[in-house]
Amino acid sequence: MRVVFVPPELRRLDEIKSDALSLCLFREDWPLRGMAGLVDWRLGGHISREREAGWITCDAGERVLMPLGRSLLCEKLLIMGMGSIEDGLDDDILAERLHVVFDVLGKMHVHATVLHLPGRPNHLPADRIMKILLEVADKHPDHDEVIIVEESEAQQEMERVIASHEGRRNVVDLRGALLD
Repeated sequence: MRVVFVPPELRRLDEIKSDALSLCLFREDWPLRGMAGLVDWRLGGHISREREAGWITCDAGERVLMPLGRSLLCEKLLIMGMGSIEDGLDDDILAERLHVVFDVLGKMHVHATVLHLPGRPNHLPADRIMKILLEVADKHPDHDEVIIVEESEAQQEMERVIASHEGRRNVVDLRGALLD
């Protein structure tokens, strides 16, 4: 799997073309921040309104698929419910839920996605969630590319994890330079 990093800036999000944009959200992720907040902003607050109306709960296993139209260059928006942080942020639970994300993307024939990692940026350290993501991604070889929108400090932590991960394939930094 190729990993690409971009900074969390609206103009950068507007430039990303991918099969899907995937948001992994806990019930407590409100108001939306980081990449999820930028996506909601670009959609005119549509995600927040759906959440307030009860159409999006972020319960574990919830799957919401939305068309993006011309709002972003990604073809579709997938919101994956991660449950409650109070249920625990155990590595096995997070891995199980990320497997569900990749399974759903596979069933949708999505091989490249912009991914909002669960628990980022407020609840989980960047290096820990990247380690879990790489272990899960190794079991989903049909997924070709993940674009992660993160601050540069978190990107550096994630790059260190990727560099030490045995199963890595390709990693690209935010400037597009191959890091192998």
